Amino acid sequence: MNNYSLGSFGKWQHKRQLGVGGFGNVDHWRNVETGQEIATKSLKENHNLSGDEIAKLKQRWRQESEWMNQLQTPYIVQGLNEKIDRPFLEYLIQKHAWLSLQPIVMEYCNEGDLRSQLLLAENTNGLIEYEVREILLALRHAIEFLHTQCRIEHRDLKPDNIVIHRTGGRRLYKLTDFGFARSTSENTMLKSIVGTRNYVAPEVLDTAEYKNTVDYWSMGIIAFELICGNLPFIPHQQLYNIIINIRKKNEKCIAITEDFNENKFEFCENIPFENRMSSVFLKYIQEWLTTALDKNYSTRGTRISPVTKERVVTFYTELDSILSQKVLKVFYLPTLTFYSYVVTPEMTLRDFRDVIKRDIGTDQFFCIFPTGHPRNQLSPTYKAIDFFVEDWQDTGDDNNPPAMLYIAQLESEYSVPTPHIPAYLKKYMNSKSELPDSLLKIIEQSTHYLLHNEQLHLEAFVCGLKEQALTAEHELFQYNTDANKLEHYFHALTEMHGRVEQFGMGIEAARQTCTVQGKRRDIFFNEWFAKANKFKAVMVELEGLKVKVSKYYRSELRRAKEMAVNKIFDELKQKDVYKLLEFRRHLDTVSNERLEVCRTAVYNCLGQREKVFLNEHLKYAYSTINSMQIEFKKLQSIVDNNLNQLHQMQNAVSQSTIEFHKALIEIYVNGNGHSTYLSQDGDSSIIVNGTSDLASSINELFQYPVQSLIDEATERMLQMDIDDDINKHNDLPATIAD
Repeated sequence: MNNYSLGSFGKWQHKRQLGVGGFGNVDHWRNVETGQEIATKSLKENHNLSGDEIAKLKQRWRQESEWMNQLQTPYIVQGLNEKIDRPFLEYLIQKHAWLSLQPIVMEYCNEGDLRSQLLLAENTNGLIEYEVREILLALRHAIEFLHTQCRIEHRDLKPDNIVIHRTGGRRLYKLTDFGFARSTSENTMLKSIVGTRNYVAPEVLDTAEYKNTVDYWSMGIIAFELICGNLPFIPHQQLYNIIINIRKKNEKCIAITEDFNENKFEFCENIPFENRMSSVFLKYIQEWLTTALDKNYSTRGTRISPVTKERVVTFYTELDSILSQKVLKVFYLPTLTFYSYVVTPEMTLRDFRDVIKRDIGTDQFFCIFPTGHPRNQLSPTYKAIDFFVEDWQDTGDDNNPPAMLYIAQLESEYSVPTPHIPAYLKKYMNSKSELPDSLLKIIEQSTHYLLHNEQLHLEAFVCGLKEQALTAEHELFQYNTDANKLEHYFHALTEMHGRVEQFGMGIEAARQTCTVQGKRRDIFFNEWFAKANKFKAVMVELEGLKVKVSKYYRSELRRAKEMAVNKIFDELKQKDVYKLLEFRRHLDTVSNERLEVCRTAVYNCLGQREKVFLNEHLKYAYSTINSMQIEFKKLQSIVDNNLNQLHQMQNAVSQSTIEFHKALIEIYVNGNGHSTYLSQDGDSSIIVNGTSDLASSINELFQYPVQSLIDEATERMLQMDIDDDINKHNDLPATIAD
């Protein structure tokens, strides 16, 4: 019998067949009562095996079953033969083609294997960095557990043997399939050829003598493939050529490619294919690959210690250091450029600012936090690591922003950088000769990268602009709260108005109650009324400025709100501007015009790119958002200057009140009169008691530049002229791109 005759048994429902291999099948089961899901692996009948082959197969099967039931780590699929109910296990045994062997019951992982993920069109250029990190972390722990805790070599590491289980919104990666695994001690040299071509270490095929570092090599191959979607060592060539050229590579070489024009092989010290990794992660992982892909199995995974000058195993520690790094992804709006930085708890805000200044070439920039960032506004107490958001590393989640931080510069127009054209497109795009399938695949990958990369940068740009508009709206809104400057400014004006009125009323009250008569009295009060009227005239000007500030603020806030909900942002983010999805559908079909399809996609992308960024809607949105923030800074400057002048005016009124009472006392003394009036101003008692520090001259109190302030602010208001400018772009095209 075989597994094709399997049916439901008791509470166990047979769901589907997960896979069919040369030796057996894997099936999916679900317990209808408990909801538990499991997978079963069973052997198929094979009448072509010799007696020795059957004996070896049985031995490996029993060993695999035993190991899977013993291995207890979250990074390896666990066997469940000893935990499943016995009647169901008996049913599986009876249905097994090899009755002397139990089928293997194991954990069910609900998202298939890693190979199926790599074959998705969206992963044509490899996986996203977050997934690469998660997989390498899981695989690293699984291998170390096997080598150190169990003394087991897997010997068949490949994406097909890494399965995925999604739980609680997170993907877990687990190693499986121990059919080729072998128990060994650290010093044992094995002499059998097992494994899968392109993943098996060269010494296995070359000498058949090896040790557990064969798993290091296989993990290095997997890491390379996860990063860029390609295998590193001319996989299209015959096995003989692969091994010969691997033997030629130096210790820095991590890939071998073929120049199809020159008919020669090229030895690469960097990953030669376009990928989705950050520049800093790529830098460090490439260095780690030099030890993982060391052609010498005896030194593989080791480095010479600078202290002892002896070789030590660094395979795990180097990888741990890389995978533990906090990589902060930054997008610079004026040049549409991504930057990435490794941030640490020790890195200060000044250090972070310096590295950004180094990269963008200016220190005139400011930070924009994406919506939902736990640090919603900049603080001098922050360190660089405060910008890093753990949950936002998964850029495959549409709910996460394309960058953890946006950098903007107000005094600039955006400049679109020259597009990155992959080397294989430059070299072979216009080829007139027939190209081999292996090269066509790389050209398709390069085309996909160009389209995806341009779409990613466009999305990051419009997301950053929208966040800048939202930030401007928030800052404007906050500026008018009770705790901020604008409301404080309005209160200060009201209070100053009351002080000036009180000053004038005090002079009038003193005149009415003054018992001294004569010309001197009249001159005295006329001079002080003139001074009071000067204060009132200034207040009239300041009140007029307040109206202008208030009007401008409302206009600016309205414009910020309009920009924050500008439909162009969502339109560009959601629209397949560069026809990336259309090209992915091509990758899933068989076509005789593969090169022509790529050529058309590339030219369309480059044409659309220019059309999008020259579009008046986008340019207007960028300039408007920047001008809003520039003008808001002017508004803040005007208000700050007003508050400063109001403070000086308050001092002047107080000093004038003091001087008035001093002079009034002199009038009474010289006129032999007696004053029965005391101002309600708080300074009056001080003056009467003769303890105040008086101004040297009344004229000095009117020297603060209120009028120049008003003239400057009015000129700025005219320059900003928001209401007249807001509708200038109503005649723009209705859409951003055809």
